[in-house]
Amino acid sequence: MNSSPGSDKMSYNTSNSSPISSMSILDSINYEQQKRNRTRLNPLSSSPVQSPTHYQPTHYKNSHSHNTSNYYNRLSPTRPLNLRNKHNKIRQVRDQHRHDKLIEKRDKTNDQQLQSDEKIEHNIQIDEFLNNRSIDDLIADEEEEYRISRNELEEAEYRAWQEEMELIDLINSMDVNDKT
Repeated sequence: MNSSPGSDKMSYNTSNSSPISSMSILDSINYEQQKRNRTRLNPLSSSPVQSPTHYQPTHYKNSHSHNTSNYYNRLSPTRPLNLRNKHNKIRQVRDQHRHDKLIEKRDKTNDQQLQSDEKIEHNIQIDEFLNNRSIDDLIADEEEEYRISRNELEEAEYRAWQEEMELIDLINSMDVNDKT
């Protein structure tokens, strides 16, 4: 692109460099600086709720639209958007906290109900075992069983002693017969 000697625009011999492309480079640098400044001054602006391409102007998406006044008009003001993101994040944290408290309350109620049910079941089993009898009656029954088992043990020991004595007498009688 050669320009006439009388023109006041810059001329370049290469097709890669042109005043239009240098303007878009300046726009992109300006955009990146503004984006960095927004992130530094408003850390909640980089919220995960916000879409990643929200601040990106449409002329970067479309090919070679170079009107800078439209670029600044298309950007939404950062402060209300950041405040909205901040409030959305606060609301999200508040909702999560409320949800966690609700789950904790449900778990606590469920545990209390389970313990109550276990106590009731335990009491039912005790009542079935006792057959509505008092503890004194149960102690008396236990003592009776102990006496019976002790008597049976004494009788068994007595029979074992008698058998042992019979064996000793039998062995002694055999020894007397063998000596003769």
